[in-house]
Amino acid sequence: LINTGQAWDAARKYILFGMFRDANGELVGPESEVYETLGIGEQIGGPLEDLAGPALNNFVKFVAVVSFVTSDLYDMTPERTWPWGIGQVVINFMLVSFFRFGLAWTLEQVQGFFRRRQEALDQEEGGRLLRQIEEKENEINERQDMVRNHTPG
Repeated sequence: LINTGQAWDAARKYILFGMFRDANGELVGPESEVYETLGIGEQIGGPLEDLAGPALNNFVKFVAVVSFVTSDLYDMTPERTWPWGIGQVVINFMLVSFFRFGLAWTLEQVQGFFRRRQEALDQEEGGRLLRQIEEKENEINERQDMVRNHTPG
């Protein structure tokens, strides 16, 4: 998909820079219908190049590495190796499920642990109480300033 997006982009630039000639040998420029058509193609190719391509590229690499690592488990014919294939599908499903749900749950637990730890430290050191006292003092000072500013003098 990355190559598809790059091909659309490169073809449009090829015409834009005056490097493309038609069958009659005439120069095809940016005012041509071909260039406008490639503009539509670039709108399709841009997302392929920027978004879908890199994501699928990592997936293809992952599948290739897993296939290479597990290649000794398989024979040339599927009579004895089909259980390994089914097992691989199950393992892949479990890994995807863990990374989708288990990792998010684990991160929530770790963040909760650190939040509770920080709250306990604040309680021990009196940090929370000091912040509350400072907030009350600021409110009192603001009220006193308002009274001073509104009192005729």
